[in-house]
Amino acid sequence: MPDSPPDIPREYTPQAETEGPLLRVCNLTKHFELREPGLFGRVTGTVQAVTDVSFEIHRGETFAIVGESGCGKSTLAKTIATIYPADFGEVWFSGNRLADISTGDLKSTRRRVQMIFQDPFGSLNPRMTAAEIIAEPLVIHAMGDKVEQRQRTREVAEAVGLDTGDLNRYPHQFSGGQRQRIAIARAIAPKPKLVIADEPLSALDVSIQSQILNLMVALQHRENLTYFFISHDLAAVRHVAGRVAVMYLGRIVEMADTEALFADARHPYTQALIAALPEIGHGKKRRAAAPAGDVPSPLAPPPGCPFHPRCPKAQDLCRVERPELATVKKARKGHLAACHFSDPEKPQE
Repeated sequence: MPDSPPDIPREYTPQAETEGPLLRVCNLTKHFELREPGLFGRVTGTVQAVTDVSFEIHRGETFAIVGESGCGKSTLAKTIATIYPADFGEVWFSGNRLADISTGDLKSTRRRVQMIFQDPFGSLNPRMTAAEIIAEPLVIHAMGDKVEQRQRTREVAEAVGLDTGDLNRYPHQFSGGQRQRIAIARAIAPKPKLVIADEPLSALDVSIQSQILNLMVALQHRENLTYFFISHDLAAVRHVAGRVAVMYLGRIVEMADTEALFADARHPYTQALIAALPEIGHGKKRRAAAPAGDVPSPLAPPPGCPFHPRCPKAQDLCRVERPELATVKKARKGHLAACHFSDPEKPQE
């Protein structure tokens, strides 16, 4: 990511919260069973991908989830988008619980919740032209006649910076950045309320990332979008998000306004991630390093605090008792952390 911020405002002012959150996730859990080969293979283990995750996203804001690879970010996104069924918990969208929505109404809900996937090549059908890819959600949801669909396709193509003269080309004829623009155009074509962006920058060259980031923020104004932004790149998140949740081994371990999180992170994992960022204007690493060691296997999460095997501040309590995500004392309103010692005045052993 470039050191300089985008040339457009970082935050988009949310609509009045009296309308209630656009998305509410309550105690969401998604685990995957591992089985031996064969039709009746026995269960050999359970991958605890997402466990007891709760948060809200308000209309017009950008809410980000960050964490290392394998922490469950993408599984969380796909469960919210109903690509995966939840094992436990509830997802409410625009005041409606998804579990209560009929099959017909669920199709309408899916039109209002669109995804931008990580891989801008694998997520595009190689046998379809750019125009067909962008128009696909319009056709699926029967939005307008063919003339109106072509008009909307050209409109969003221009909005994302594509040459409308190239819309009859196929994905392999575009660069990586152009393919991601096609994916973004497809996501906004059906006029969604919520866009889930699952690592939309990670497969792109660094020189292209800031362009796509600026484009997404500009489209948020133009299309009145709400973003659920998933990334492992804290620098990108700092530019675009109003609130951030930090995820570790399937659980949220800290959540706060972006400014509060970067100024006063209370969880040791968040502190290590922020400390490992290059200092703006210097291109050097800060003194602290990224978290030591590897993320434990979600097949067998450690007891107590899931971060304690890598935490330099771990005490005996951390090894036996898992801290709950709770309000941090003497911090900005809405700052939550799952750490026994998030209060700096609390004595450690």
